This record gives sequence, C-alpha cells and structure tokens, in this order.
Amino acid sequence: MSGLRKFAYLLAVAALSVAPIAAQGMKMTTAEVISFVRTSAKSSSDKEVADYLHKVSMSDRLTDDAIENCVQAGAGPRTQKALIELESASASLPAAKKIVPASSSSAATSAPVGPPPPSEEEKRIVLGKLTDYAANYIKNLPDFTCTQVTRRYVDPSNRQAYSLIDTVLENLSYLEGHEQYKVVSVNNKPMPDADHWKLGGTTSAGEFGTDMRALFDPGTQTRFEWEKWTTWRGRLTHRFKYYVSQATSSWEIRYGDAGDTGQKIIAGYSGIVYVDKDTDMIMRITRESEDIPASFPVQNVKQDTRYDFHEIGAREYLVPASSVITSKSGRQMVKNETEFRLYRKFGTESVIKFGSTDDEEKPPVKKQN
Repeated sequence: MSGLRKFAYLLAVAALSVAPIAAQGMKMTTAEVISFVRTSAKSSSDKEVADYLHKVSMSDRLTDDAIENCVQAGAGPRTQKALIELESASASLPAAKKIVPASSSSAATSAPVGPPPPSEEEKRIVLGKLTDYAANYIKNLPDFTCTQVTRRYVDPSNRQAYSLIDTVLENLSYLEGHEQYKVVSVNNKPMPDADHWKLGGTTSAGEFGTDMRALFDPGTQTRFEWEKWTTWRGRLTHRFKYYVSQATSSWEIRYGDAGDTGQKIIAGYSGIVYVDKDTDMIMRITRESEDIPASFPVQNVKQDTRYDFHEIGAREYLVPASSVITSKSGRQMVKNETEFRLYRKFGTESVIKFGSTDDEEKPPVKKQN
C-alpha cells in the first residue's frame, strides 16, 4: 500500500431587500438561514444573497440537508458556495434542532423524493461500478494543468473565529497520474523558489484520484453501507457511509518537518461518498480521522472534496472543484479552503488570475456517456 501513501498533511508547530438582520458577524441558526434564503432568492440577486451570507456565522451546525433545502428554494451557485463555506465553518457546532422546510405547503417537500431503497444486490452492483470507476479514474484523466488557490485560516480559541493567515497561489500540473506543484505566490508576493511541502502550515495532496483509488482499493477493505437517497445540487444521489480501519489505511498524517524529523502516523478514517444515481459518478467524498493516538499533536482531521465538470481540451471531465481541510491541535483550529481553477491541457498557455471572478458558476449537472 506504500504507493498509495501520497496524501499527507504537514502541520507546522505553531444592501438586500430583506429584513435587516445584518451586521457583520451576526449569528444565525440553520432555520434562520433557510428562511433568509427562501425569502431572498426571489427578490435579490444571487451575488447579493451570497455577499450577505459571507457576513454571517452559524450558531448551530449547517448540514447537507439544509443546503439542499436552500437549493430547492432557489439558491443560486454563489449562494450555494457561501452555504458550503458556512457548513465547513460550523462543522464542530451542535446540530440544529429543527430544519424549516423549503415549502410551507408540505414538510414532505423538503425531503428528497426518490425510489425505494435499492436491494442488497443493487447496492453490490453500484459498489462494483464505483470500484471500477475509482480504479480507472486516474487513467482516464488527460495530462493537464490548473491553478490552485488555497486560503489558510487559524482559530487559536476553538470558537469558529477563523482568521485568514495567508493565500497561496500555485500551478498544479497533472502528468501521467502524478501531481506536481509550483508555488507562484503567497499573499501576492512572488515565491519562485518555494517548495509546496515546505511552506509551513497545513499542506495536502492527493485530491486528483489517489485518495479515491485508495478508498476503493480491495486491499483497504473499506466497509461501505448504503445510507439513504439524498439530492446533491438538485440531482438524485446515493449516499454511502464508509469506514477504513487504521490497520488497512494508507492515510498518512504528519506533524512538523517535511523530512524524517517530523512525527507521522497512519490514521483510520470514516466518511460519506455521494454518487450520482444516473451516471454512477462520484460527486463528493468526505473523510474524518479515526484512532489518532491522544499523544499525537494533531487531532480530528477532516477533509471534504467536491467535484465538478471542467473543460480540458475538447472534452469535459469530472475533476476536483474544491477541498476543505480542518484539524485541531490543542485549542488551535486550522482550516484550508482550496479551489481548483482554470483547467487546461498540459502545455496550453493561459493567464493566471488571482482572486474571485464575477462570472456566474456553472451548475455541475452534466451526464457523460
């Protein structure tokens, strides 16, 4: 399994037409967020709603079901992205007591409506397809480059009060199934000689298939359990829970120096896989560390990788769109929010643009034959 141990963490020592609920830092419950989106989606622009949500912090944990509720209520792509950020920031908070349905006419409309649960044989067929999909995912990707933007945050008080520490801009090249990183700048300062693994803080790799392949590798002996039907961005989706024991895991977590002097462990992990029902394509993978020894400096490492369709050359491919990593060391919380942009075939010249764009995001509702 050593060939699958490419993924590692290096953690350094160290005005809307709605009711004004609005000062920056305003706390809202899940019910209030859903009510706000439901009210505002039809009367304000997607950008206005998203900008407002960027000023909000949660008083309870925002969930996937709550976000899907907002999508059903008309949340646009920018609003969805802001909700996902709130979901990540509120991951350690208590669960909401009640979810307000998107339609007041019937509470049932807030729940995904799907066919009966698949039979055990149907579940085995889906998992077989996913195993083949994961095994061939890397092989089916072309050589390409993209721009990776990582915003790194720290909360020293463990109160979800994150402060932006730096923004790292990198060129990521994907050649013959291997990722290569070239640091371009940190906080807009050119860093031509910087090493991806020696930047300090939290650093990761493996989002482009290594993690997926390890999860479905027979040697990992992952235990999968079909949980329920859900919706992901408006499409009917399988939701599988899974667990990987420490004994068969290849997830390496490191603390300190990138070389031999740092501490490192192999961690077990559990999480969720979201699979589009019609395409059998993996749209999202989450994972959370298990069995980390109490003596290890880093605890409770979580990752959430989400996929979208991007054009590379003359075709569209389902590739990572974003990844959020959080971890805890003592009382200090660390969070990395990474976006993958500007995909292009390897060798194609393009201009790297730093920061956000005003263009609307395309919803990832695509079906490949």
